[in-house]
Amino acid sequence: MKYYLLGGIFAVCFIVSILLAAVPTTEFCIKTESGKSGCDVVAASKYSKFVGIQNYYFGMIGFLILFIFAILEIRRPSIFKEEMIKVGVYVAAFVAIYFLYLQYFIIQAFCTYCLIVDILSIIAVGIAFLMKG
Repeated sequence: MKYYLLGGIFAVCFIVSILLAAVPTTEFCIKTESGKSGCDVVAASKYSKFVGIQNYYFGMIGFLILFIFAILEIRRPSIFKEEMIKVGVYVAAFVAIYFLYLQYFIIQAFCTYCLIVDILSIIAVGIAFLMKG
């Protein structure tokens, strides 16, 4: 059951990452009175890229890999795949906490879709470590 839940979380995070990459934030984020959305502010910040690459590309790759590992773990369980998933969710949760910190304390704006990915990443680490098989 755990890997079905994790697979679903990874799929949602992958799809949201694709959405962030494919559609400009100006088209799908809710605007404030200033005419900008939190997504616009976050996307325009210097923290939206790592080594010159947009963060959502790392999310797409990472969540796709985790989704594949979850599917493979469901079909044919192994210690290696289980450990890779645990490492992946640990990294995802650490990055999510860092991004939440940046949005709240540094950027002072929130991207709704980033929040979805961040919260799901934190939930995933809880599922990975607290649920049995």
